Amino acid sequence: MGNSLHPETGRLLELETLKTWSLIVTLFGDLEGRELTGSQIRNLLGHVRIRPEAIRTALYRLKSDGWIDSEKQGREALYKLSEQGHRKSHQAISTIYEKTLKFPDGWQFSFQKDKPDTSDAIAISKDLYVIPVRSGERNIKGLTFDLANSHIPDWFAEQLMPENLVKNANVLIDVVSNYKTDTIAGSTGKDALVLRLLVLHHWRKLALRPGCWAYMFYVPDGVFSKCQNTVTTFLHETPRLKSALL
Repeated sequence: MGNSLHPETGRLLELETLKTWSLIVTLFGDLEGRELTGSQIRNLLGHVRIRPEAIRTALYRLKSDGWIDSEKQGREALYKLSEQGHRKSHQAISTIYEKTLKFPDGWQFSFQKDKPDTSDAIAISKDLYVIPVRSGERNIKGLTFDLANSHIPDWFAEQLMPENLVKNANVLIDVVSNYKTDTIAGSTGKDALVLRLLVLHHWRKLALRPGCWAYMFYVPDGVFSKCQNTVTTFLHETPRLKSALL
């Protein structure tokens, strides 16, 4: 594990402790259904100093949870997304890779006694939630209302996306901007592959939070809108992590 890290890779690794199983989910989601051997996975993740035993444990967990399938190929194990893994990855593709705004009909506030029956609800206080408007329909289970103006106070913005996630978004914007003027830009070497994987992974963790999209709706010119535009442009301009590149 004596490999030197590219400075921008190091910045992404410092954002938070990586969960190996989650990083592998990101990796397979970017492979467009391709398969990888255990050696290929260890070779790539070893570049960011993830130990082989951690990778083995993560692969075992993902297989046990039904995310991936494996089969023997000679002395190697070959891994790919399971049918369940494909389905869950497909559901997240438009959220993570596209420039479109999730929940284009906007968001509304709802006072209600019981927790809304949607995983996209954001709790502001005990009985107050922010929930997405779906296909123009209003929530009829609670007392709903919209903001009278487009301005939201800082304390409310922090309820949607805490300050540490604002920091992560700013780092992603900066890293991608630096990458475009770096010598590894356009490369298919390991540094470029790892950088794409980490940018995608950190953006995925932001984009799969409902608060990210509510924040974009209420602060359309804010950091998360800029992060989405910067990162999705980067993802479309750089090659996916297909096994041929590993």
